[in-house]
Amino acid sequence: MESYYHTDKTLKIKLDYRRNVGDEILFTKKFKRGIYNLFLQEYHRNTENGLDSQFDRIRTFVRYDEGNLPLFYLKNSRGIRMTEDLTRPKELTFNSNVQNDIMNYGFFHLTFTGLNFYIAVNDKVSSFTRLLMEVD
Repeated sequence: MESYYHTDKTLKIKLDYRRNVGDEILFTKKFKRGIYNLFLQEYHRNTENGLDSQFDRIRTFVRYDEGNLPLFYLKNSRGIRMTEDLTRPKELTFNSNVQNDIMNYGFFHLTFTGLNFYIAVNDKVSSFTRLLMEVD
């Protein structure tokens, strides 16, 4: 439905938006696969260890859309987000501290435009899941 107001010189468009649960689930899964794909590609590019067996589930999920891996995000109850410099190009680093965190806790932390995502890389994540909200 459209309305044109000549005196204001404005055109107001009212969209008839209906939520489709199936589309939301499909979009969410594609988003998660994209984040995991980004992790796997950059991890391999930086460390050349992306073919390690601990990433078999991630590869199957990304390549063949089999399974459903969790993607967690840090929810800030105060509405304030610390963010990186958005003018700089985004680079994922996999220095020794990051690799130790992956091995010890099973998570990789990704900050993306002020949102904090946690990728479940290996099976050690189960003890920490109660602290995080899952994107479902």
